[in-house]
Amino acid sequence: MGVLNRLLEDEVVEVRESASITLSSLLIWNVVQGSRLTQLVEQFKSKSAGVAANGGEVLGKHSAVLGLCAFLYACPDDLPAHLPDILLFLTTHMSAPQPIPVSNCLLQTFCSPMSALTNALFMFQKSITKAFNSFKRFHLPNWVVYKRQFTSDQLNELNNIFISPSYYA
Repeated sequence: MGVLNRLLEDEVVEVRESASITLSSLLIWNVVQGSRLTQLVEQFKSKSAGVAANGGEVLGKHSAVLGLCAFLYACPDDLPAHLPDILLFLTTHMSAPQPIPVSNCLLQTFCSPMSALTNALFMFQKSITKAFNSFKRFHLPNWVVYKRQFTSDQLNELNNIFISPSYYA
């Protein structure tokens, strides 16, 4: 798992995403289970919490979010007990404000060092959206059964993420 954690924290986005897919494969095959599974979820949650101040912290948060997304990918036809908490934890990151795109900055010389940070923040929310779309696609056919594992507050929070707001309301 040490190598996989290092790959999740790699500077190259594609390497981090591949490590997330590898982690989901390990979860599918029950290589990680029991207390190690719970420990891994808590590690990713604590690492992704807080506000990132620099590029290294954003990459660390992105690696943790990709780790949590791996749990969503690992259960396409099931909803284990730990998954609702992971889903709701990730919804808090979806409601985070979007960073200002570098192209919109007035002082290009001031904003150019921040371009890597801004790109990482966009990748952060893109990863969560991709995992949520996958979760929704696989769990929608049996949602009547799966939604019983959520409280009404949790279902309301998920509906805020999964259902697009109406412009005519």
